[in-house]
Amino acid sequence: MERSLVLPNEEEKQNIASILLKAARADDKSFTQEYTIHVVSPMIWGDEGSRESIIDDAPFRSTSIRGQLRFWWRATRGAAYDNTAELRKQETILFGDPDFPSPLKVVVKELEKRLLGGEEKKNYEYSRFSDLPRYVTFPFQESMREAVYGTFKLMITVPSDMKETYEQEICPAIWAWINFGGIGARTRRGCGSLYCQQFSPNENENIHAWYQHKASSYKLELPSIQTESKHEWPVLCSQLLCNPHKDSFNDAWKRVITVYKNFRRLPNPKPKKETANKKPRRSFWPEADFIRKYTDMAEPDHKNSQTLDQVAEVQPAFPRAQFGLPIQFQFKCNRSKRHLDEKHREPYKSELIPADNKNRLASPLILKALAVGSTAKSKWEGRGQAIIAVLKQPKLKQLSLRLVHDGHSSHKRHWKNIQRKLERLSITEEHIYPDYQYLEKYSHRNPLQHGYSTKQLGATEKSSTTSAIEAFLSSKEVIHWWSNRS
Repeated sequence: MERSLVLPNEEEKQNIASILLKAARADDKSFTQEYTIHVVSPMIWGDEGSRESIIDDAPFRSTSIRGQLRFWWRATRGAAYDNTAELRKQETILFGDPDFPSPLKVVVKELEKRLLGGEEKKNYEYSRFSDLPRYVTFPFQESMREAVYGTFKLMITVPSDMKETYEQEICPAIWAWINFGGIGARTRRGCGSLYCQQFSPNENENIHAWYQHKASSYKLELPSIQTESKHEWPVLCSQLLCNPHKDSFNDAWKRVITVYKNFRRLPNPKPKKETANKKPRRSFWPEADFIRKYTDMAEPDHKNSQTLDQVAEVQPAFPRAQFGLPIQFQFKCNRSKRHLDEKHREPYKSELIPADNKNRLASPLILKALAVGSTAKSKWEGRGQAIIAVLKQPKLKQLSLRLVHDGHSSHKRHWKNIQRKLERLSITEEHIYPDYQYLEKYSHRNPLQHGYSTKQLGATEKSSTTSAIEAFLSSKEVIHWWSNRS
């Protein structure tokens, strides 16, 4: 979870001012680099207002890109700093702050913009985005017709005596932004992905070798996935997982998203007599069973836990919070049993959010297709390779669970009582990274007991973990995917 950064003190401000003044007076010449960047997956927005204003104006904005470069500088070059004071000092020299203008000038020129659904809404067809991963795009189905593809030119200018600084400090940020970031919303799930010939890999390169070579050439001190985070800001990890198969961009994208979806939704197996039943089964994960226990609400068939021991006082367990927030828990009620009292129906719809009144927390997992270029042509030809990258973030400390009005509750007094009960619930670090034991009968279904077995993670022995991220990366779903068996 990213925290507010410490501002420089007065002495540090004077030093920064001297550095910037020296750069400005060196000469009147400047150093400019131009890049042609293609948006290769739908660029979408999270709210109606921003979508309308950007589509009518310019979707590719210099202020947004400057913010992306600042973030990715922290995630790459920022890994070398031990505290926010040191980080902030160098960040101010490069990107400025309210007291000091940045020597970095960013200009964007739009070359092409096209809407996924066509310029006219009457020309909109669902088939235009039916081959996109629905698990990512489903919250935006109504607005996907206005998702943007396009091409723009990015021009970055610095004083001529900062050329070496540009190559050492800014180029790693551009490289990481192009390949692991993007533009718009849902970039960590592959939306708004980018391609740039100078920074993207070509189709003949081994992605692992390419990633390690770039990290070495940029002199990045990236942490391992297994190490405890020492930074108070997100930092890119040194390992990169990828499927060796190069495919069409959308197919590669859908493949890695399916791997994540299958692990996150892990259902209990269906009895043989119900294999034809397509209704979803109860989850491997413990959150639903805890909510049923804590609210004392459950349909008779779901009264008994299939994860946590309910004999003793059960502790909260919300490991999927590590994948990002918010998380909504919407239980499927059996219509034939809705006449029963509150204790015999499924819990009300609820939402897990950060306790600091923020509604969202970005996922540390980056799952996307990496756009790869052709060695024969400079133009991107629609090829991609699926990857999983990880941003090492500080551990979550506290969360809140609250009810969500869904318009279907006819038990208003009971709903308010449950809401008050949830307000008293304390979900802390030990509940977000739980070291719990499943019921012995179901212990083999614990998602956090997937053993480490991937050489790419540098481990060979099976073990349990409190990290849902590490459990995912070492799960059979991911192993089959990166070994090209999925």
